[in-house]
Amino acid sequence: MLAQCPVGAWVDVDEFARYLRATGQDFAVAHDPWKLYIGDRQYGALGYDGFYDWNILQLRYLLAYLFEVAAPLGVVDVAYLPPEGAREDFRSLWGADDYPFLSRYDGLCHFRLTALGAHCLGLSADYAPPKATSNLRLSVSPSLTVKRTGGEPSAEDKLVLDTWLLALGDDAWSLDEAKAIAAVEQGLDPVALRDFLSERDDQPLPERVDAFVQRAQRQGRALSVIGPALLIQCADATIAERLATDKAAGKLCQRVGETQLAVRQEHEEKFRAVVRGMGVGLAG
Repeated sequence: MLAQCPVGAWVDVDEFARYLRATGQDFAVAHDPWKLYIGDRQYGALGYDGFYDWNILQLRYLLAYLFEVAAPLGVVDVAYLPPEGAREDFRSLWGADDYPFLSRYDGLCHFRLTALGAHCLGLSADYAPPKATSNLRLSVSPSLTVKRTGGEPSAEDKLVLDTWLLALGDDAWSLDEAKAIAAVEQGLDPVALRDFLSERDDQPLPERVDAFVQRAQRQGRALSVIGPALLIQCADATIAERLATDKAAGKLCQRVGETQLAVRQEHEEKFRAVVRGMGVGLAG
């Protein structure tokens, strides 16, 4: 039904709800409304006539769905007002007389299908995220210090600055190797950082910035995790040497120091069987 909404146009939630019902697109929230209640299970049960109306259960569920599922995914934008007094349709319910609102989503009044939502719902074949605009101006020095020279950082700007740079003050940062490597470890590309700085600096970036980016790319991917391993302590160096050089056991372990062996976790059972055949037990 969301796919039938106009893309980019605000839709009144109540009109959408009426459209759902008019076209027979109903749904159930609770098969036994007697199990739902306000305040008191006996007197406030929603199973009483008039207590489980569509606007009490289905509409509230629809509001929650739009607010908690569709909006966070970027499928819709929402227009929201304080919920106090936004809807008065629950005043006849037992125990709700003094409630400022029945649901915190009562303030959701309009929504609109986004371009991303249209793509997710199969209404458009392609989707290109809108390019964020920024008036932030920066100056990058050869010392890898970055200073704000104009404009204000947007939320996107702050995210990039906080991810890659070390704050020196309100308007100054420094390119930091540790933070850059941490960002690369998370899958981010330092080339995007270089482009970010270049777009906001009126002067060409210093050569040291390119060197910093290349070093972050290389060092950030210098190590990789291939899997967990067991660190095994041998009783003495002789046993460690014997196992590490054995034709079968040596393929399953790696010597670590004088008396320790490392065995990949997926090889544990096979390693146990091999060393047991050699007359050596692995306790633990």
